[in-house]
This record gives sequence, C-alpha cells and structure tokens, in this order.
Amino acid sequence: GFGRAIVEFAGTDLSVEVKSVNNRYLKTSMRLPDLLSPHESKLEAEIRKAIRRGSVNISVRYGDSRTGYRYTLNTEIASQYHSQLEAISSKLGLEGPTSVRDVVSLPGVVESQEVSDFDDSGFLAAATEALNKALEACNTMRDAEGKSLVDDLEMRCKLLLSLNDEVKKYAPQVVES
Repeated sequence: GFGRAIVEFAGTDLSVEVKSVNNRYLKTSMRLPDLLSPHESKLEAEIRKAIRRGSVNISVRYGDSRTGYRYTLNTEIASQYHSQLEAISSKLGLEGPTSVRDVVSLPGVVESQEVSDFDDSGFLAAATEALNKALEACNTMRDAEGKSLVDDLEMRCKLLLSLNDEVKKYAPQVVES
C-alpha cells in the first residue's frame, strides 16, 4: 500500500509518505528530519496503532529537511576562495569564469546556525497529524488491494471447479482406455 499526506507547518509543507509491502511481522523503517529523530519511538507507536503487519517505510520531509537551521554566507571566506581560484586559473591557463556555484560549494562559505525559536512540540504534532493521514490513506489502499486479491482468488477457484467438472466427465473414458 501507499499513502501520502501533506500538512502545513510554519508556512512550509510537511510531507509524509508511507509505503508498505506484505510481511509476516511489522517491520518499520523511517527517514526523518533531524528535529524528529528524538521522537522516532512516538512516531513508531502511531504506526503500530494503524498497521499490525508488513514492511513499512516512512519518509518525512519538511522544506529542505534541515529544519531548524538558518544559513548565512561568509563573504570574507568566499572572497578569499574566489581570489585563489582566479589566481590558479590564470597560472594554469584555464579558461572560464569562476561561478558562484563553484565558490558556495567550498567548505566554510555557507554557515549554518540552529534556530532556537523553532517550535519543536508543534512540529511533532504536525508530523503526527500528517503521519496519521498518510497511514489512513495507506490502509485504504491496502484494503482495496486485499479486496482485489479476494476477487481474483474467487475467480480462479471458480475456474478450477469448472475445470474439475470437465475432468470428471472424461475420467471414466481415460480409465477404460
């Protein structure tokens, strides 16, 4: 089964995807943003309430999944990198300008700081809401898949019974031969 739900938290979409396949026991695996990692057991408890068996993969995404961080550019370091890159390009006779992408990807240019005013408990509540909606959608799909399997098995059983009746008609003739 599959289920997806999106809820808004702090002006950004929080998305949860649930994928499940048949398994004798319940086995869960989760990909979570850093801020939800300490709450993994709470989220797993929600999963256990909704699904009793199967291999269940949960993926939670929020923005760029590095929620709770603010990013700044260290222009001084970027300037130093740029000067050095231009100098080495000139020295080696390499052509082409140094792009912003080249400089930003270097260590120390982009700095992150944890945002302290982030509402961790509100984030957990929003994630739990999205998880429950996704689990509900997944279970709806699992029910539909189960009904489809029952219909298919019933059709195959009827076919086998009709074939059995055909075999019974010819069985006496085979024995006589």
